Amino acid sequence: MALTPDPEVPRVVRPPKGPAGRNQPSLNPALLSGRSLEPEVPPKKFQTLLQILREHRAIVVCVAGVILIVLAIGVGKWAGERAADSATQAQAARIETLLQGASPDDFLAFNAGVKRPGSLAVRVRDEPGFVNVKAAADLSFMRFQPSGWWAGFTERCIVAELRTDGARVTVEKTACVRVAVPGS
Repeated sequence: MALTPDPEVPRVVRPPKGPAGRNQPSLNPALLSGRSLEPEVPPKKFQTLLQILREHRAIVVCVAGVILIVLAIGVGKWAGERAADSATQAQAARIETLLQGASPDDFLAFNAGVKRPGSLAVRVRDEPGFVNVKAAADLSFMRFQPSGWWAGFTERCIVAELRTDGARVTVEKTACVRVAVPGS
């Protein structure tokens, strides 16, 4: 049984060995797949920003999301600070008006004063955010913790010091538990 070559399969042609084969090209185009004959395109060293964004879309979306979250927190903090400042200034003005003409003696017996309807002690206790009163003969120290939507972003404490020469109401940018009583 003799093998006959298939006419559709190209025959492997090898260059002859020795000095005669050196003059012939080493690659026969008829035997190549065609891919190696295409010219090589060197890789681009610098990609455009648009190409980078297309190739790394997931990373770009994550970075953009983080930036948006940070901006939202920053805007919330800024808006909270503004709202806290205006709300606490208004409440501090109300407290200062309430304490006009009062003396530290009015708060020495604070518990007894709260039991009298309409007294200054009742009006101070009913003020929103009232925390406590520390009273002595020469100083009554009151703290008020204001509340609002902004309370999660900022800390504020309205501090009222009532001395014999008058009342002084200030707004501290800290929680009321951190505000120390003067002289203690």
